[in-house]
This record gives sequence, C-alpha cells and structure tokens, in this order.
Amino acid sequence: AGRFGDQLGQTDSNVGCKSCPTGFYQSGAGSIGCQACGKGKRGKAERTTSEAAGCDSCPAGKYLDQEGQAWCKLCAAGTASNLTQIISETQCTACTAGRFASYPGAEACQFCPVGKYQDQPHLAYCLPCVPGKSQPKKGRTFCDVCASGTYQSQPEQGVCNPCMTGRSSGAGAAAFKRVARERTATVAKSARRGSSVAATMPPSIVASVAKRGGTK
Repeated sequence: AGRFGDQLGQTDSNVGCKSCPTGFYQSGAGSIGCQACGKGKRGKAERTTSEAAGCDSCPAGKYLDQEGQAWCKLCAAGTASNLTQIISETQCTACTAGRFASYPGAEACQFCPVGKYQDQPHLAYCLPCVPGKSQPKKGRTFCDVCASGTYQSQPEQGVCNPCMTGRSSGAGAAAFKRVARERTATVAKSARRGSSVAATMPPSIVASVAKRGGTK
C-alpha cells in the first residue's frame, strides 16, 4: 500500500515498486498505479495509503480544478472565497463596488476605508477622494463634495473643514478665500475717494475704517 509497480519482470520490491507521489494515494497492494486526489483537494505527502491520509481540502481563498495536484490555486485579487474544497475559479466571488481584495487568496473582500471609494466591482484597490471631497464612511462607492462654507485641501480625508470667520468657499472647494481683508480694503478705498458706496454706509462702519487709517 502506498506504492505501485509499472514495470514487468521486477523481482526486487525496492526497485520495482515506487512511492505514490504527492497528490496520489494507494490503499491496495500489487497495484500498477495510484489514485488521484480529487478536484478541490491537494496532496499532503508521498506514499500515502488512503484518501484521508493523502489528500486535504483546499482552504478558503483557494481552489483546485484538477486532480492529483500537490498545491491549490489562489483566488485572484479582486475576488475572495470563504468556502473550502471549491473546484473552480468561478466559485471565487468578485468583490462588489465599495469593497476590494488587494491580494490573491483572500477569504473575504474588505470595505474601502474612510477617505476612499470604489465604484466598480471585481477590483483589488480603492480610489482616494480628491481635494474638495471627503468620505466619512467605509464601503462607499462615491465621495461627498464639500458643501459651501467648507473645504478640504488634502486627498483621502473623511471630513471637510469648516471655513473660519471671515473666510468662505464654494461647493467642492479645496481651499478657502480670505474675504474680510478684501472687504476692509474696499471700504477704505471707497472712503478715501468719497465714493457713493462709502456715503451709503452706516456711520459706525465709516468711522471704524477711518480709525484704521482708511480715511484722512
């Protein structure tokens, strides 16, 4: 058992009998061949005498579509399987949009992390949210555009930052605008020229500008 003879006229068992290779086994004596481990199972060792001793189920994340093999094949990146002893690559499940499997042989697809997204299935990676956008949740298929009054200057971020007092931004902004200083300068310029704009402003504002050196 565990060996076979494929040549006639051999009188020495050490010469005429050969060990069944890994991926095969033989439970009987006087055999001319070995039995192969079935699909979905890999060989464990040489010269085994039973299927239980010589064959093992392919683990999760792997498959085997051939008989008599010593190694299982890996599910491709972008796919995964939590089942054992599968016999076809088609049984490796493609990751859905919002998930990924970055390496071959994955048992499960992972959610895209905060700040990233993936809008296509069957992929090994997620895409970063670009400046002006954010993504606060895992497993999303899109990024949120920063609302007016918020901004985000960095990629792969989970939130947009609120503009500070005196600053503003439009929707999807990657940076804020400094508006307070510009408005003060406009008031000062109008006051110096005696324009109608300054004339229509409340006295308190004109006085404040004048106090800063805007009027003479």
